[in-house]
Amino acid sequence: MTTIMDYPPVDCRTCIHHPRNRDNQPCTSYKEEPARCFSYTAGHEILETCNGYPADTQLHTWAHNAIRTENRLNAIAKGCIPKTQIMLSIHPKYWDMMVRREKLYEFRRTIPKEALQYGLTAISFYVTSPVRMVVGYSTWFIAILQYQPEELCEITKYHAGISRDEFFRYFRGCETAYAYKTYPIKFTDPQPLPFKGVKTPPQSWCYMKEESNE
Repeated sequence: MTTIMDYPPVDCRTCIHHPRNRDNQPCTSYKEEPARCFSYTAGHEILETCNGYPADTQLHTWAHNAIRTENRLNAIAKGCIPKTQIMLSIHPKYWDMMVRREKLYEFRRTIPKEALQYGLTAISFYVTSPVRMVVGYSTWFIAILQYQPEELCEITKYHAGISRDEFFRYFRGCETAYAYKTYPIKFTDPQPLPFKGVKTPPQSWCYMKEESNE
């Protein structure tokens, strides 16, 4: 049976189609190596149109999402079922800001390795004390951003929901910073744990029981 590691992760900073600056140099660290991940024609073509940074970051992110989707479908066709549904722990004030669309990015120091390879098909949001409930979910347009902290801060600064100082305190000591960009839907009735196989509150994130949302 095909294993998870048969498919390489997508790394925004090392792919051969990463955006270049006016001097035709890669905008971040770059390795001269082929990228097996670019089997998805649409994603490949979109990446070739990215001529600058960070103006074309959104297109760049969409392209990588398309590639991750193709990786996921290829894995499923070969009998490997990736874990693509997770639960995130989030503070009440940040959840409220996300619902109001004041905060579009949820930052993390670590994310599931499989998310970089196959993307995510569902995120549930567990709000911490005093709420302690699963309050919403997202199954549409879950984008994963992976950059150096300085770059991610610049990309997300208008809808981060936190100050620059808070951002860099959170990512202190990290070479790579991650963010999920998504548009969550609020449950009419919040759900207690256990929920979709999750019995205890996640420290940051945890996998959920896989369910089809096609």
